[in-house]
Amino acid sequence: MTFDYIFIIINIMTNFPTIIIGKNAKDNWRILEEACEDDLWFHVKDESSSYVIIENDYKTAITDEDIEEAAQICKQHSKLRDKKRVHINWLPVKYVKKGKMVGQAIMKKEPNTMRV
Repeated sequence: MTFDYIFIIINIMTNFPTIIIGKNAKDNWRILEEACEDDLWFHVKDESSSYVIIENDYKTAITDEDIEEAAQICKQHSKLRDKKRVHINWLPVKYVKKGKMVGQAIMKKEPNTMRV
């Protein structure tokens, strides 16, 4: 993937996977378009937020800790960053499609939800 202005977190020192964070609605769609179907997509439940994608490189398994970290990052890149507990939806990218409005996502399957 090539990005000009989207946050990309690459943790070289550990086995933590690459995380990609959209900065606005247009970026959110762009990272969704470029994600692989087995990457994981994260979004604040029932609120606007950045999309967060964990790239599944198939070399190392995505752990529960990786999922927790991505959910925390999603919360930090939302209007609810200062709330004590926020619900984050997540599921494989293959179950997410673009909606009618820029930045809108439609989940084709009931998502996993985590409180962070």
